[in-house]
Formats: sequence, structure tokens, C-alpha cells
Amino acid sequence: EGTPTLLLLLEEDDDDEEEEGGGVGGVGTSCRLEKSYFRLTSTPDLSEVRPPAVLEEAFRRVLAKYAVDGDYAYARDQLKAIRQDLSVQQNVVSVDLACDVYEGSARLALEEVDFDDYAQCQSRLAELHAHQLDRPARREFIAYRLLRALGTGNRATTSLAVTTAFAEVARAYADGEEDRFLAFAMKVTEALNLDDYATLFKLYRTAPGSAARTFLDALLPKVRRKAYASLLLAFHPTPAVPLARIARGLGFHDRPEDCRAWLGATMHARFHDDHLLLLPSRDALNARTTTTTTFGGKRCPP
Repeated sequence: EGTPTLLLLLEEDDDDEEEEGGGVGGVGTSCRLEKSYFRLTSTPDLSEVRPPAVLEEAFRRVLAKYAVDGDYAYARDQLKAIRQDLSVQQNVVSVDLACDVYEGSARLALEEVDFDDYAQCQSRLAELHAHQLDRPARREFIAYRLLRALGTGNRATTSLAVTTAFAEVARAYADGEEDRFLAFAMKVTEALNLDDYATLFKLYRTAPGSAARTFLDALLPKVRRKAYASLLLAFHPTPAVPLARIARGLGFHDRPEDCRAWLGATMHARFHDDHLLLLPSRDALNARTTTTTTFGGKRCPP
């Protein structure tokens, strides 16, 4: 299979700290459910490493505790220690358990917008999923790689991610399946390529889960700036436009006050009552960041 190699190339930071120190050449004997992470500088003693059964219980315990108290600093530390113990016992740990831990860790990192920890998990998941082609979450994380690449703006990384996603879509189609995460990522890619801001904002509201939405959160500021430039030209020469209308055009929908705050802080916009005062035409042209003069494929009427 060519896909795993491509996937490994997509990560910005694949320096996985949990893999320092090398394997222990056996099964750990520690029964501690709670253990803080420390970077290894040498091969650990078996008495300090937890066996797979204990790691599985510790993993469930961390997720349950986080669901109650939301303490991410604690959860992150515990999960890094669990992944470290898994890594030094690679020869005896099941791929299913490793996938469970790394997938769970990656989703939690996305929930907390921790892209550094997410990148470490994704790097390892690329290797693990190469041995689990029927793993339900494999396509989900291929989609995440594509969404992350779109957010970084790296052309080479994005090109590889698109190639991988297209190949997986073709594989799914041949199997008579459709993956909602892959479908979502491909729609986002198409909308970005077309500067179709209306579709992008709609996709944000229909994202398949909070993890997928995290990637779009990283894209939205740039997308909104480009959408705003399009709106300035589309509404010209109207001197003022209802803020509610601009809010819909920028993806704020029923949150005009949030739109006002964003426009004031980011675009230094001016307002009169519930209307946005448009810039003079020359300023509008200077604010233009793309060559497209339409918004969502349709010119806005004055």
C-alpha cells in the first residue's frame, strides 16, 4: 500500500516524545493506574512499565475523569504516559489497543485545540492504520490530515493530503461505502478552491463533530477577510448595509453582535445604528484580496 507513506509525510511535527528510550523487550509489571509523563533517556525497567491490561484500564479512567472535571492538563499528562508505556512495549501491545489510545488522545487534543499533541498522535496513527485498513476511524483521520493541511497553507502538504483523500474516496466508492468525514473534507477543499464562502460557512455549521469543526476554526479568520472584501465590492455603491445581512454573509447568521465585534476589531469597520457603513470604492478595491467579484457564486444586490 502506498497510502501510509504519504500519510507520514503530512505531519508538521512527527517528533513523538513518547518513543524516546527504546523498547523494554518484555511485558511491564507495574499496576499503577496513575502515572505522570517523564521523557525517557534510557530503557526503562519493566517494574516501571504498565502491561497492556493496566494501560487499557488507565486509558478508560482518564477519559472518564476528563468527562467529569474537564481537566485537560491532567488528562494530557496521563495520556502521554500511557502512550509512552505502549510505545516501549510495541511487540506485545495489540494494534487495536494502540489505535484506541492514539485516536482517543488525538480527538481530545482537537477538543482542546492542542495541535502539537494532535500532530504527535497523527504521526503514530499513520503507522498503526497501515495495519488496520478496515479500522472504522482510519478514514476519519485521513480527513483530519487534509483539513489540517488546508489550514496550514503549505502547498506541498496540501497536495499530498488531497491525493491521499482522493485515493481513499475511490477505495470507499469501490467498496460501496461513503465516509462522512472524507466527504466533508473534500467539500471543504472544493469550496476553498472556488472561494465559495457561503458554502464554507454552511459546512462549518454541519461539520461531523467538534473535532472536524476545530480545523475550520483555524480557517475562518482568513476566509472571513476574503468574504468581507467580496461583500464590499458586491454592495458598492450602497452607502450602508444592515448589519444582520453582513452577519449572514460572513457566517455569523443569528449573531449580529458577534459580527459587529469581529468587524470592529479585525477590519476597523464603522457603524451607524444597526448598519455597516461601507468604505469608499477606492478603499474597497484596496481591501480586495482575491480576483473573484462574486460571493458564493452570486452577486449581492444593492
